Amino acid sequence: MPYFRFASATMSVPAHSVKTLLVASTWIAVVLNIPTTWDRAETLWRGAPGVLPLMGPLCEMAMIFGVTLAFLTLAQMFGRIPLRAIASSFFIISAICAYYMTRFKVIIGYGVMNAVITTDHDMSREVVGLWTLLWLVLLGLLPAIWFWRRASSAGILSCWRSGRW
Repeated sequence: MPYFRFASATMSVPAHSVKTLLVASTWIAVVLNIPTTWDRAETLWRGAPGVLPLMGPLCEMAMIFGVTLAFLTLAQMFGRIPLRAIASSFFIISAICAYYMTRFKVIIGYGVMNAVITTDHDMSREVVGLWTLLWLVLLGLLPAIWFWRRASSAGILSCWRSGRW
């Protein structure tokens, strides 16, 4: 099995663990964000010459990919359980946000989060329905289950504490 080597000759991370992080980051950056990114690109870059209309969405997806990969890599330092918990929450929260951003054409920000927390429960039943749950299961829970089933190596900090560093 191929390994990626760190500075220490005794500590290494299996390649399948790195591939899992790359696939998870790509899923969140591309699949869950492509509708809103493309919609925003059509609005902002309409009439721009050449390749410029593609550069905005590509840069935005690259930024989302990089930030997600950085958080997942940081979470991997603390071991399997924190990595799986953080990645699963990323999948689920991103799927819910992607649904509302696609369905209602809104940008999720501080104001929207504040309105969700302080909203009336009768009103919230109107926006949570079968399509929300279907979107959540297909684009959030199934990737989270896939991620949990993937083998991941022990975290860097646990290897350091056990003397395998």
